[in-house]
Amino acid sequence: MNEVERFEESCDKAIGKLSLWEKPLRSILTGYIMMADSLTFGGRFGSKIERDQYKAERILARLSYLAPYLSNCSRKLLKNSQEAMETFETSDGPEIQEALMYAHFCEIMPQFRQQYYDVKLQDRNLYFSHKSDAFAKSEVKDVILTELCLGFDTKEPETIPVTLLSNISRQHPHKDLSAYIKGAAVNYGLHRSSFLEPTYIPDDAFSESFGFSRDAFEKVRAALWSLSDLLFALSAFYEMSAGHEDNRAQWQWRVVDCIAPTFKRSWLVSFLCRLTGLTPDQIVLVLDFLVASEKHGMFNRSGNGYLQPLVQLGEFIFTSPLLLRMMPSIRNMLYALNQSDRDHFSKTAAHHLEVELLKE
Repeated sequence: MNEVERFEESCDKAIGKLSLWEKPLRSILTGYIMMADSLTFGGRFGSKIERDQYKAERILARLSYLAPYLSNCSRKLLKNSQEAMETFETSDGPEIQEALMYAHFCEIMPQFRQQYYDVKLQDRNLYFSHKSDAFAKSEVKDVILTELCLGFDTKEPETIPVTLLSNISRQHPHKDLSAYIKGAAVNYGLHRSSFLEPTYIPDDAFSESFGFSRDAFEKVRAALWSLSDLLFALSAFYEMSAGHEDNRAQWQWRVVDCIAPTFKRSWLVSFLCRLTGLTPDQIVLVLDFLVASEKHGMFNRSGNGYLQPLVQLGEFIFTSPLLLRMMPSIRNMLYALNQSDRDHFSKTAAHHLEVELLKE
């Protein structure tokens, strides 16, 4: 026990001294998101790697454990994703990996404190193992049940017509609001009707807990999922274009702009209003809960595997279709509420949650 705690203390001190945190926040997030993108799609532009959706999701989830360090990074917007990625050098690789390993260590330490593991010190290395095979199998079941708590679509999204993608491409880097709405509208209705997840708390308790209705949240989430569909489709369109047209690098950077984009906050509010039919005030209430911003304390609701999927940088919002698909679930919303305001969570959501879980 003492050896592990001393190791943890030394890791906390070492990780805070990494030069990685001197880079702009947008650069760090873009770098890790592109790592996850490569694992999700098996590489880009002929660089083939083995697809591993689980590893991609673990990278994104573990960023939440780095939130205290990310919060201290520069909020400099940068011109585009190319400028964000060009802050990295080959020599940064070890620190990028070290931060991820530290995040994984943070992930297992709560379980260590609850005595989930036997720990042995051998050759100056710490070895964690489950206490028995039965315990290990139980942990596997627990992970499966945890995943089942997340919402999911019961239908595959529709293919977005190439004509819509071409129209957006012609106007790049300008993001024409009407063109984006047409592209996202292809799957908005599907995400509204085919998304399933546990109830957790009744509608009246939902509004009391979050300050906005379940209907408003589900509409905004469907719109964000539809935006993610469009961004993924655009990235594939640009990747394909790079194989047939000149200036390959230009198309490659467009792909990065799709996977780690920025939108002016006012543009995003208008986009969500027109797609969902909600008022700007209703949109802002939901967005403020999902956005990491200085106003509420950067990443104040992130941690334990949940990273706020939108990050405010001045007048702009940084995001990723990978984060938009993974993070906005009611389970994560409840975690975020408990993380940021435990007294309010206890008074509004906690007792309703227990009742609904017993029903499930």
